[in-house]
Amino acid sequence: DMKKWGAKALRIEFTWYKHEPNPPVQGKHTYAHSQDNLIKEANNRGFKVLGMPDYTPKWVADPGCFAKYGTMCGPREEFAADFGEYVGMLVERFDADGINDAPGSPRIDAWEIWNEPNLADFWRPQPDARIYVKYLKAAYAQAKAADPDTIIVTGGLCCYMLGANAPLNYLKSMYAAGAKGHFDALGMHPYTYPAMPSQDNRNNVWQQMSKAYAQNGQPDSIRGIMEKN
Repeated sequence: DMKKWGAKALRIEFTWYKHEPNPPVQGKHTYAHSQDNLIKEANNRGFKVLGMPDYTPKWVADPGCFAKYGTMCGPREEFAADFGEYVGMLVERFDADGINDAPGSPRIDAWEIWNEPNLADFWRPQPDARIYVKYLKAAYAQAKAADPDTIIVTGGLCCYMLGANAPLNYLKSMYAAGAKGHFDALGMHPYTYPAMPSQDNRNNVWQQMSKAYAQNGQPDSIRGIMEKN
């Protein structure tokens, strides 16, 4: 059905807490194998695949963080290397080079590192661009070591809001933390409901990607921030 509707790519999640509910033993990271056939069937039907490793295992989260279903704790800074190794293991498994591949050597073309890290729902108790960039750097290094041709996308920034975690401001904080050179594409989730994407409105994140609203306190666009950096 998706192919009939014209879809060309699938985003498939690799939830870290499901694949590694316990710390790796002797540094050997594990994988639940539950998505091998899904990736292979996507490839067989001509879909590109965007893999998305995300969400914190309990052994990585702050012990004081409580997250109910639908919300997630942010990871502690000291486990960034573990996350990088986990991502590197996934990239190696799905790089289709015939070495340590999933059965049938299916391929994932690109990887989105985390889901909406600027939202507290997915990085409790409070989003932290500096720590996110440490995780992005670790993932980028290990992914490129496994497959230099893979494409690394930042976690898609989401939604109109005000304050430090608004997409425009969070992106500036990412660059301040050293994100430059550690991703190939910027991820944006430009939801606009109830507005249409075409509606010219500073609250419309689709519009914010390419248009600045200086008169409303938004002197930059997302693309403009990228060009400045």
